[in-house]
Amino acid sequence: MRDDLKAAFRSFLSSRTFTAVALLVLMLGIGASTAIFSVVDAVVLRGLPFDEHDRLVAVG
Repeated sequence: MRDDLKAAFRSFLSSRTFTAVALLVLMLGIGASTAIFSVVDAVVLRGLPFDEHDRLVAVG
């Protein structure tokens, strides 16, 4: 396992652009998933923090 980690680390160091792009994509994906889950959890699963929140409508 240690040899595999060493090889992976050397590979990451040799291709820094690929590593940077891969990390950026992972960060954006995790951030987007967290944001979407937070909105769905707050609005759909728990409901809005108003009395009779199911009667709210959008105007405009």
